[in-house]
Amino acid sequence: MPEFASPRVIRRQDGPIEDTDPASRPITVSDLLMMTAGVGLVLARGPLQSALIAEGLMPGPFPPPFSHDEFVTRLGRLPLAVQPGEGWLYHTSWPAAAHPSWTPTSPR
Repeated sequence: MPEFASPRVIRRQDGPIEDTDPASRPITVSDLLMMTAGVGLVLARGPLQSALIAEGLMPGPFPPPFSHDEFVTRLGRLPLAVQPGEGWLYHTSWPAAAHPSWTPTSPR
């Protein structure tokens, strides 16, 4: 998935979202399904949580008012909250895992 080709991880939850390190490894489909991809519900108040809210990516009672493609595009613009595989974050990785570009194609 191009949006997650070169993920970056925020250094500090209370720091600027531009202050990042490269992810230690790529995000896998397994990470997305196990909610360990580094994306998800960020409860700590700070710039990353504010950016998730501004992008319409925080969970709520209704689905986002934009397409699945737009959801993944917006998510891919933000840094990860933790390194892939190193933390469990509820919610956001499952919608990303459902994106068609993660789905294996059938043999022809």
